[in-house]
Amino acid sequence: MRLILVRHGESAWNAEGRLQGQADAPLSKLGRRQAAHAAARLVDEGVDVVVSSDLERAYETATALAGSIGLEVERREDLREVDLGSWTGASREDLERDQPELWRRWRSEGIEGWDGGETYSEAMVRIAGAVSALAAEHEQGLWRVELAD
Repeated sequence: MRLILVRHGESAWNAEGRLQGQADAPLSKLGRRQAAHAAARLVDEGVDVVVSSDLERAYETATALAGSIGLEVERREDLREVDLGSWTGASREDLERDQPELWRRWRSEGIEGWDGGETYSEAMVRIAGAVSALAAEHEQGLWRVELAD
């Protein structure tokens, strides 16, 4: 089995500099072009299964590939990006201004600064469980998991 991971194309919130977490921001025009480009590069890879986060930006990206090779996309909530809690939708500028120390620690040390949501450790346990389940379901062949971010 071979696993190909592809990040979603640029979302509208990426373009605005807003943190998404599990917010369901769609792809931007550039993101749709990026998804089509990724699909074109992967079309001859012999992909058997296409799996995606259930968030729209990931699903749109996965659908570009799946549609080009005649497959459906399996959507999974457990493949979502980390839940950023109170930081969801915030701009980098807002966080730099309103929570400068937490923002600095997140940027330099990767320490979660948000209230609510989940920790990176919790997200990794969730995602690792999803990947393990997929590996068990698809012991043969090639499949692709599209992560939220």
